[in-house]
Amino acid sequence: MLERLLSSLREASGPISVDDLSNRLQVERSALQPMLDLLVRKGLLTEGTDVDTDVACCGGACATSCTGIQGCPFVAGGMPRTLEIRSNN
Repeated sequence: MLERLLSSLREASGPISVDDLSNRLQVERSALQPMLDLLVRKGLLTEGTDVDTDVACCGGACATSCTGIQGCPFVAGGMPRTLEIRSNN
């Protein structure tokens, strides 16, 4: 199963969401999570969120204290997790 997972990640044309992987492999998301976590810990995958880092502020709710999209409390936990094969693998 790990080899199928890695193969699917290699075939993706960039970062892929866990939901997309789940659909491609026809495996429940809850079954993929531990495998993905293992591959991230081993350094085989890079992890991110499905968000464009150049996205503008949500409208000024944080005024001048903006920490950027990755640290924003307004989107924290709300962006889907994405994964991709590290470039040296």
